[in-house]
Amino acid sequence: LSGVAKSIAPNLAKIAKDSGVDGLLCDYEPDFNYTVEHAQKYADFLSAVRKELNGLDLELGMDVAGWGILDKFDIYADVADFFTSMSPTYNAGNLTRNRDFVGEMTRTLGSDKVKVGLGSSPATGYEKNCANMPTYNYTESN
Repeated sequence: LSGVAKSIAPNLAKIAKDSGVDGLLCDYEPDFNYTVEHAQKYADFLSAVRKELNGLDLELGMDVAGWGILDKFDIYADVADFFTSMSPTYNAGNLTRNRDFVGEMTRTLGSDKVKVGLGSSPATGYEKNCANMPTYNYTESN
């Protein structure tokens, strides 16, 4: 993430406002360079976007995870209005791990900023990719 990325913050905020949404949720999942420096650059980008969004009465959310640069909660604590994560969904069978993960999120990021959801089910054809997800037996009718 370079300074160029931060320069698009005003445009992102304008697009969000013009689209009539309440804000943006950033879900960045780099697959390399898991350094603190990379996490800080992402945090700087998010801070720039949040400043622009908040100036238009919009919110910024960040999707965090238990891997890579996305678990540096102390770096991200002040860069977003709320935080979400899919990590507990993918590890649904390990309730202790999920409880610990959500506990760390709320302690570090603030319980007023953490949004925790209930599980989902893999789409037809993606069952193998989502093998750790539980079977809730949801259907379109329930």
